[in-house]
Amino acid sequence: MCFGYVIGHESELGYFNLDELESVRSVLGLPVERDLHFTPTLLSVVKRGN
Repeated sequence: MCFGYVIGHESELGYFNLDELESVRSVLGLPVERDLHFTPTLLSVVKRGN
């Protein structure tokens, strides 16, 4: 299990299963990709930008 912050239709904190995330495919059949240039950011900074 993983814990993260999602900005989508609604912004929310929550748990998700990494195996399920890896199994998600787009309409074109493309998988979710890991962001190799991800920079950890404090939640307070992310929420301020919303």
